[in-house]
Amino acid sequence: MLIALLASTTVFAQIAGTYAVEVEGMGPGGEGPEVTLTLAVDEDGAYSATANTPMGKRSQSVEVDGNEFIFSTKVESPQGSMTMSYSGSVEDGELKGKVSAKALGMEMSFTGTLKKKESEERVDEEAEDGSAENTPEA
Repeated sequence: MLIALLASTTVFAQIAGTYAVEVEGMGPGGEGPEVTLTLAVDEDGAYSATANTPMGKRSQSVEVDGNEFIFSTKVESPQGSMTMSYSGSVEDGELKGKVSAKALGMEMSFTGTLKKKESEERVDEEAEDGSAENTPEA
């Protein structure tokens, strides 16, 4: 059992991260608002997903099977309370999936890209502008 948990945690660690997400068909002209999805695993091996959307930020437990995930969250809308269901997969830093609201008969596809951590962004910026090159040593 412990081996299965460790293997599962290792696989999830490969998809853990914060993703910049685009939802197909949201907003005028098909361009949607900025959405982020963070997939995480804690030290106890519990999985979580945090969706940061224009309707608010919500965290939920998430089911993980290999590189696939599924979770649901309740949201309040002008039509009342409804459940949004998310499912998808991550491969090589690319997120793909679907979000649906059965109460509205709606299903949309989404894609996402793993966001870099601030420290990684600084290293990339320094490499681009040359400030990290040939730094004199004291």
